[in-house]
Amino acid sequence: MNLGQIDSNMLIEKNIPEDVQWWDALDSERFSLHGLIVEDGKLMRMPSKIAESVSESVAHLNNHTSGGRLSFITDSPYVALHCKINGSVMANMSWSGSGSFDLYADGKFAGLFHSIPKGSQTEVLYNCPLRPHQFDAGEHHMMMSFPLYAGVKEIAIGLKEGSTLRAYNPYKDTLPILYYGSSITQGASASRPAMLYQSYISKDTNVDFINLGFSGSAKGEQEIADYLAGIKCSIFVCDWDHNLNSPERLREKHYPLYRTFRNAQPDTPIIFISRPDFDTMACASANREVIIESYERAISEGDKNVYFIDGETIFGEDHRTECTVDHAHPTDLGFFRFYQALIPMIQKLLK
Repeated sequence: MNLGQIDSNMLIEKNIPEDVQWWDALDSERFSLHGLIVEDGKLMRMPSKIAESVSESVAHLNNHTSGGRLSFITDSPYVALHCKINGSVMANMSWSGSGSFDLYADGKFAGLFHSIPKGSQTEVLYNCPLRPHQFDAGEHHMMMSFPLYAGVKEIAIGLKEGSTLRAYNPYKDTLPILYYGSSITQGASASRPAMLYQSYISKDTNVDFINLGFSGSAKGEQEIADYLAGIKCSIFVCDWDHNLNSPERLREKHYPLYRTFRNAQPDTPIIFISRPDFDTMACASANREVIIESYERAISEGDKNVYFIDGETIFGEDHRTECTVDHAHPTDLGFFRFYQALIPMIQKLLK
């Protein structure tokens, strides 16, 4: 029996109203796209040639839309979504985070665009009505966050026919915050796309962001270092020691990536973060010392705009074991504590 027949709250709503009008979500006059680029009609996080030059796994994960957002203004009483998703069910992450979209209206959660995964490609056809007790009639700012571990194509937004629609950039006129890291940075294992710690920070600061988290594949190659160095940003958050589980290998890459970035951007603040799951990983303490070495070397060379956040402090002690799903990847609580650890420093640096 389908669980939706027992509990209506478990239904996947596909009742698209008859008065719907569909719009191409990549139409820049009507929608503002953030955190993603469009290349030959495909959504990705960095140019494909650069991703391919880094590694095969980065080229694959580049199609995952983590950190992607779509922003627009409308007075439609509902928002519908139609697209195709390429993703797979994961053992340590719900499909609501890995392969779904969520919607915020005027900064408040409005609903989840989800589906039932079917093989490698899933078609999403879903309607999200704006509940009258939450949202008054009239225009609202919509922010849709993209799946964290899936590729998306043929995306269309459905609104009530005749509704107003225009692109809207909600962010300050400042450079985005740039994040480089591994699976935690990409978003494993958030329950919804907007549960990323980067999203929390963006909401608080009203600053756009670029998420270059690559699950299992953040290894500090020179090709990715060169690319990062070329991205103009307000702050560079450098959080990537998880995928080099050897202090010797990390030492070969960590300072050189910093130096490549700093040579290109001498004044941009850089934040080093060490891994938070230090108590379950044998190499964590040694890797932490390597990151501190990079930090202290940068300071000794006269860098006055480099900072360090000790990962050992991020999850805290209160309900610490509830901060991950598998001793590594954060739950929503874990991501919130990442945000709490970072936001004071980021707010200070943005000022």
